[in-house]
Amino acid sequence: MVEELLKQAVEKIDPSKVSSNLSENIKFLQNRGMIPESLVEPLDKIRTARNSFIHPTPKTPNASHLRDLKAVKDEVETIFKK
Repeated sequence: MVEELLKQAVEKIDPSKVSSNLSENIKFLQNRGMIPESLVEPLDKIRTARNSFIHPTPKTPNASHLRDLKAVKDEVETIFKK
């Protein structure tokens, strides 16, 4: 969900810059001041968690990680669904 919201935000600015790479979309929006600095690290945590699900490792996210992910998701939705 967060990945799709970020893609949509990039697409509104420059459709040619939409990437399947979440990190590139985060950097694109950050460089244009669309994402506050305080949100960059939490978004990177989402990216890392997403990658760990796509490329499974023996480590399972704990309840704290899941709460952090939900909080960031909620903040991204608030920013980009205005």
